[in-house]
Formats: sequence, structure tokens, C-alpha cells
Amino acid sequence: MRILIENLNEYFGDDLDILACCCGHSKYLISIIVREYPSGRIYDFCSNLDIPRKKRFYVKDKQGYYYIPETLNLKT
Repeated sequence: MRILIENLNEYFGDDLDILACCCGHSKYLISIIVREYPSGRIYDFCSNLDIPRKKRFYVKDKQGYYYIPETLNLKT
């Protein structure tokens, strides 16, 4: 994830602000939550789904893994 985030930062520069990310731990889809400028849109970069929150993007499941609720219906 670190290399991917570094590359996104290098490529997009000031056009994207990376707010959160998770590899999915082989249970959920990889997710990278970004804010796009100048629009201010917040979305998951990997699925292009809008995230209607400004914080607390992830929810913890019963096993302690974090995921983005909006991506649960997508196939892994």
C-alpha cells in the first residue's frame, strides 16, 4: 500500500488528498479514500464510489477487520 500511495501522491500531486486507505486484509476490497480538488468530492479511488462522510470512513466487522460499507456489494 505504501508504494501505491506514494505513486498516487506523485502522479496527482495537489489534485487529490488521500484521507485513508486499507489493503482489505484478503477479506475486503482494497480501498483508498480521497478528496478531489477543486470539487471537494470524497470517494473511494479504487471503486469510484462516493463516500458521504468527511471522517470515520471505515466500519469494523465482528472479527476486527475494517471495511468501507459502500463497497460491500462489489465483487472481490
